[in-house]
Amino acid sequence: MKTLLRLTPRLFFTAALLLAPSLGGAQDLPPAPNGGAWIECNITAISAYRDHIGLTCAAPPGVGLSGQSPEDTPRQFAVEMTNALADAVLRLSQQAVTLKRPLRLLYVIAPEGNPSGCPAKTCRGIVGVELR
Repeated sequence: MKTLLRLTPRLFFTAALLLAPSLGGAQDLPPAPNGGAWIECNITAISAYRDHIGLTCAAPPGVGLSGQSPEDTPRQFAVEMTNALADAVLRLSQQAVTLKRPLRLLYVIAPEGNPSGCPAKTCRGIVGVELR
């Protein structure tokens, strides 16, 4: 019981930090893990296939987030239907379109991480999604 009472303030403080709104600017993207990159996606199409959900983004202005030129920045992204993230991708992408807000996608840079039905030249696999 004494241990629980000592941990309660720490848990409360930790929960408050996690639930507090971000102090970063609206354009700040979370750090990407090695082999991944974030992109802001203004969705132009949402597609559902038997094995994956696909998103198409408007062409980004300027230089891509990972130092790529706009032509080299992928515009199509996908997640396999069997992936636990598929429901969140579909739900948040629909909200992004409704609210007319960009969706932030964390994708695997290497095409080897693509789900089936995601062409290596034009598409990348989604591993994270965020809507603010």
